[in-house]
Amino acid sequence: MHNNRINYSQCWEDARVLLEGLGAAKQGPALSVTSGGDNTLALLLGGATRVVSIDINPAQNYLLELKYAAASALEHPEYLAFLGVTSSNRRLELYNSVRPHLPVTSAEWWSHRLPLIENGAIHCGRFELFNRRFRRHVLPFIHSQRTIREFLAQTPLEAQQSFYHTQWDSWRWRFLFRVVCSRIVLERFARQPGIFSQTKKEKIGELYLRRAEDHFLRIPLADNHFMHYLLTGSYDAQMPEYFSGEGHAYLRTRGKKGLSVVNADIQTYLSGTPDNTFSAYNLSDIFEPLSPSESAHLWREIVRSAKSGARVVVWSNLVDRTSPKDLRACVYEDDLSAVLRAKDRVFFYEGVHVYTICK
Repeated sequence: MHNNRINYSQCWEDARVLLEGLGAAKQGPALSVTSGGDNTLALLLGGATRVVSIDINPAQNYLLELKYAAASALEHPEYLAFLGVTSSNRRLELYNSVRPHLPVTSAEWWSHRLPLIENGAIHCGRFELFNRRFRRHVLPFIHSQRTIREFLAQTPLEAQQSFYHTQWDSWRWRFLFRVVCSRIVLERFARQPGIFSQTKKEKIGELYLRRAEDHFLRIPLADNHFMHYLLTGSYDAQMPEYFSGEGHAYLRTRGKKGLSVVNADIQTYLSGTPDNTFSAYNLSDIFEPLSPSESAHLWREIVRSAKSGARVVVWSNLVDRTSPKDLRACVYEDDLSAVLRAKDRVFFYEGVHVYTICK
């Protein structure tokens, strides 16, 4: 899993869902899988007293550090331009202001990859590059830019549903979507190595097509920044909170207070963590590549390192790794998990799972 390349330059787990799932626990010390860094920043904005952001791939942590340093160094319009939210030909110039705010190792890594800066750091992940190829080379064969924009603008939900049935759901959409989201294509071009090693699901393209259809018929698109980015490459709608004026101002004022960035395997890290340390866990889809025995071991380390009353939020995609049945301290929040799954603005996950640790 360690490849020193950015796999995700944005988080594809809904921060709104994460914070609601964590509840009051989000205001204590938190452990967060770094990924694109967005949800670690969301935890800081949500009031966490301390966040340990962890990733086995150091490149993901360098990205988080770049986003944080940019908030500290730049005014809000420059911050958006530098990271790629708005267009700019000044990103390398702005990087000269950001670099002094970066840890030495992170600054060295980015300084050897200036084209990633120049193109906008939020667009540089393997998954985001795959998505860009889809938009440029496949989507035009399915729908025109006008149709895409009209679909994203449909309100209320009933109008969106009607548009999907009458104008979006064509045979070209279904056929090409299945191909693009097939296991062989995703494995080779989109997801990090090993992510499919534990799944037994077949016809993955068909599975994702069904999830996308369900999403289009349930979740409003007009204010869904995830779908706007996937289909247009930009945030036309509401953007992640850390990009808002208020989010930027808070991160800039807070500085690095309360944030620790760790390059490590999460199981190794937790094995050295004292009992009763964390009250909140943002675990992304950490269990996807883990075997049943590895998952069981990780769950035990989570429970041991958790404070009583701690909350765990984890997403499932193609692999379901629930907590071991004999781990009675780990209580599954059925109703809350179902509510959050119904709200999730990202279509490709199977479920959102919330646990409370009761000791």
